[in-house]
Amino acid sequence: MPSQRASDSAPHEKELRQLFQQQELVAELGDASLATDDLGRLFAHAAEGVSRVLDTPITRVAEYHPAHGRWQVHAGVGWAEAEHVAIPDGHSERALGGTEAVAVADLRQASDDSLRRGGAVCGLIAPIRHPGHAFGVLETYARVERDFGTGERQFLRSVGCILSGSVRRQRAEAFLRRRENELMRIVDADIIGVFHWDTDGRISNANRYFLRLTGYDELELGAGRLRWAELTPPEYQPHDERALAELTAHGRCTPYEKEYVRRDGRRIPVLVAGVLLHGSTHEGMAFALDLTEVKHAESAVSQLAAIIEGSDDAIISKALDGRILSWNPGAARLYGYEASEIVGSPVTDLVPAAERETHAALMERVRQGERISSLPVRRRRKSGEMRDVALSLSPVRSKEAQVVAIAEIAHDITGQKLLEEQFRQAQKMEAVGRLAGGVAHDFNNLLTIISGYSELLLSNSAVAGKVRTLVAEIKGAGDRAANLTRQLLAFSRKSVLESRVLDPNAVVRDSERLLQRLVGEDIVFQTVLGPNVGHVSADSSQFEQALMNLAVNARDAMPRGGKLTIETSCARLEPEYCGLHVDVQPGNYVLLSVADTGVGMDDVTKARLFEPFFTTKEPGKGTGLGLAMVHGFVKQSGGHLAVYSEPNLGTTFKLYLPRVDAPTSARPAETAQPALLTGRETVLLVEDEEAVRAFGKQILTNCGYTVLEAANGVAAWALLEQQPSPPALIVTDVVMPYLSGRELANRAVGRWPAVKVLFMSGYTDDAIVRHGIIEAQWPFLQKPYGPTVLARKVREVLDAPSRPPQAEPSGSRPSKVLVIDDDEACQRFLQTVLEREGYRVRQAREGAAGMRLCGEEPCDLVICDLFMDGQDGLTTIRQLRQRFPALPVMAVSGGSPRVPGDYLAFAKTFGASAALTKPLNRDAVLQAMAGLLSPRQATA
Repeated sequence: MPSQRASDSAPHEKELRQLFQQQELVAELGDASLATDDLGRLFAHAAEGVSRVLDTPITRVAEYHPAHGRWQVHAGVGWAEAEHVAIPDGHSERALGGTEAVAVADLRQASDDSLRRGGAVCGLIAPIRHPGHAFGVLETYARVERDFGTGERQFLRSVGCILSGSVRRQRAEAFLRRRENELMRIVDADIIGVFHWDTDGRISNANRYFLRLTGYDELELGAGRLRWAELTPPEYQPHDERALAELTAHGRCTPYEKEYVRRDGRRIPVLVAGVLLHGSTHEGMAFALDLTEVKHAESAVSQLAAIIEGSDDAIISKALDGRILSWNPGAARLYGYEASEIVGSPVTDLVPAAERETHAALMERVRQGERISSLPVRRRRKSGEMRDVALSLSPVRSKEAQVVAIAEIAHDITGQKLLEEQFRQAQKMEAVGRLAGGVAHDFNNLLTIISGYSELLLSNSAVAGKVRTLVAEIKGAGDRAANLTRQLLAFSRKSVLESRVLDPNAVVRDSERLLQRLVGEDIVFQTVLGPNVGHVSADSSQFEQALMNLAVNARDAMPRGGKLTIETSCARLEPEYCGLHVDVQPGNYVLLSVADTGVGMDDVTKARLFEPFFTTKEPGKGTGLGLAMVHGFVKQSGGHLAVYSEPNLGTTFKLYLPRVDAPTSARPAETAQPALLTGRETVLLVEDEEAVRAFGKQILTNCGYTVLEAANGVAAWALLEQQPSPPALIVTDVVMPYLSGRELANRAVGRWPAVKVLFMSGYTDDAIVRHGIIEAQWPFLQKPYGPTVLARKVREVLDAPSRPPQAEPSGSRPSKVLVIDDDEACQRFLQTVLEREGYRVRQAREGAAGMRLCGEEPCDLVICDLFMDGQDGLTTIRQLRQRFPALPVMAVSGGSPRVPGDYLAFAKTFGASAALTKPLNRDAVLQAMAGLLSPRQATA
């Protein structure tokens, strides 16, 4: 029997051994592709390895030359043919046109003499591709009949992909070398002086023209004796300082005239311009032109003109009287005028009337020789649209240093200002929301006492007459106050949503009659319901409340009558729109539009529209919570809210709710319950508000329960450990000092799995509610509550099937994520998104620094860009995989103009667990991370 088992396992061992050899070869070739520039050696290594691993005696790497329809063999095993071969059967051509490995079942009748003479019977062919078209094939043949399985095909395809990547890299590097040589020939040409400088004043490299211009030689340059500050006469040093400030601010400076002091002491007039090197703030390239040589000056002007023509900014030159002299394509894009329409006209045509006096003062300052940088102003386009721009003005001087013209650079900052304003508004709303949520929590504790005791009094038949009437008034006031706090919680996005899939058209239809009564007969009310708008996931009660609040707001905006229209339709928010709005994700939405013909609003009112307690109505006419509640409902439902309004032109509210592809769910049926349900079990009541705890204890005691009480989680745990047996139910507040309700529940359920837990709170903490939806495993009771509600909920939890939720480890903590990316904007985006989701984020700007951070402190996930200054992403991913084999790594990249090819796909060959294309979006990042960290775990 042992020998039989050994015989049975032999094929599996062979298969595993071959799979290991395949993976080993792929890894070897991956390393070799980065370590060598010799494609021939790499091809030979690949051919030999494939023959050995697949046990195929004939293997070759051949390049296809379409011009003459022949193949050139670069490397091979078991191949003794000429360098150029013809393959008339077309197997390789077919493989060349695809992306997968192609199996050839029978080659015995092939017309390719070389294959038949070599005894080839069957084979496997994988394409080798580079950008634009295929390069060639990797072929391997067997001399016996065999079936090439999926694993062998995938293996050969992987080897082909590695060879493809090497061909791409080699050709890209060859292209870059050619470009570098071309650029060096241009730089070394006797056209303009070029030198490399840093802010310490060192000139570390320069071309021959510059050395000849200044009278220095290469030996003095290499010895560090050449410094740009020493070349400048004292009277021109302020010009250099202003240029350096402009470089720091904009990455380049406007060309300006100055003089150089040559090595022999002679002064020469030069025209100087400079740019910062990409990604650097302290070094750059500068260009100097000898103005005594007219041909050289013309060449420099031509080069500078090319830069101006290609700029995205509006670059304009003006006469001293304000007439426009030149107009680049960037100006045409920004202002909407073509050069033929605007050249010769005064620049005041672009300046709004309110800013013309200020603009005239700016022009006068520049005429006096002053430079103005990045001044925020407003400018009018040809269409009349206003744009925000950052304006830089500088004087253009003659040889005699006289100001003869004015140069203007305008950078469009409209989108930037819009995002800044939205971000400030979002921060303000978030701060107000936190305050509102906290206030509502405290109110709910008080209202629990007021409404609860009022309900107890009303349930007592001994309370009658005027006293009963007064108690009823107290109860009614408490209920109204509870409604206000619910609206505060909706605004702060901390309310409990009972979300289900709704048909928005049905919600509007069901509300029509009520809305008509709300707005009155003097307002024309109509609905326009689009067909097939889809469904949304939302709380139906809050949806209906939002409709009523918007209708009431519209009614109050039309005191003399008007028209109110509610419309539904399909909408799609594109990335371009979402890029200009904070916290909006691209995708399909259901659009609910509520439009009125009322008095409208100005910008000041719109800026505060959704703040709680802000209202333009007379005292006593409104709480200022209606629109705040609408804002909270939309945001908590994952949607977007936009408002369009002008004074005397009406108002339109547009509610974008994410469209869901799911059938509608029925509203839960309400069943009649007795006034107070009773029981005999033991209940532990944990509440840090003494009056609320006393009220809850009285209700539960009246219902027949044995009640244990504790003022906080620590006291509750101590009490539990003293009991001979655990209680049947723990009723606990969520937010308490020392030990929260969630942590108490985790401990209790971890020790006594049969213990049931009921959470209660005046607001919902993230430990209980995530994104506004209660986790199904935890029962929850919203404050304020009355005796009947508390008794019914306790009974409901106790009578539920015993399926205790799995407790979370009380010592768990957020996952650590390391972001390796040299793009500061991308780093800030990922940090904001991940920290909001509870992750701990560390950052590095290049691969070597990231490896050091991984060694200093373990992390749970690495997000790594592929193209970075310093150590690149592919090298980093390979090192991470070697040093931390189990660590998930997500590769991200927007590509590189210097290195063509799909390197995200290549990154997976090097060990990346997942790959995302930039620009990144929040949902895609979180979804990919959830897959890599599921089940989510934190480092010890």
